[in-house]
Amino acid sequence: GGARVTLWNFAAMAAGTIVVIIAVDAGRWPLFLGAFLLVFATTGLGNGSTFRMIPMIFRNRTEAAAVIGLSSAVGAFGGFAIVATFGVLGLVNDGRVPTSAIATAFVIFLGFYVSCALLTWWNYGRRGSELAGADI
Repeated sequence: GGARVTLWNFAAMAAGTIVVIIAVDAGRWPLFLGAFLLVFATTGLGNGSTFRMIPMIFRNRTEAAAVIGLSSAVGAFGGFAIVATFGVLGLVNDGRVPTSAIATAFVIFLGFYVSCALLTWWNYGRRGSELAGADI
């Protein structure tokens, strides 16, 4: 189901982000590029698995449509928030984003991915949760 795919996807995003942080700190461009492409690709997979889960959670088509619309808006804002995070962290350095700010931004993203994975597990993957048996 979508919840299982989403959980594994968050794990892949977190792993890719950890490698990105290591690559930034080590100044290894090829490693950074490969890991960032992994994070980029898993973002698309996560998007698909999330949208797969919504109609299964909200059986009413009107509710599902509203949640899909809201999720799309939040996703679009996420694209802005990532760039804004780099920008805010770079403002202390005359507009140039230092390497340490890039690593810091990815640490923030890593925390977000871990929190999303925990929320997904708690609500849909944990034994005994209300929706665990719903095959979401």
